[in-house]
Amino acid sequence: MQLDQSPLGMPSREYFLKGRDEKALKSYEEYVVNVAVAMGASRERAETEIAEMIDFEILLANVSLRHLYMQSGDT
Repeated sequence: MQLDQSPLGMPSREYFLKGRDEKALKSYEEYVVNVAVAMGASRERAETEIAEMIDFEILLANVSLRHLYMQSGDT
């Protein structure tokens, strides 16, 4: 049996490790809010919930393995 960690919303955990001021992370957050609004969410609720989602992904990034380690099998 092989277990793996699920991916985050961006291609690399490093985007999340740089913090909320990272330009790409801000763009990602704005994009996800816009998608939620387009699907019928209120902007205020979408901004609140997506901010919580980003905070959670930052926490996950801090405890996840680097992609390089997952490829090589080293931990």
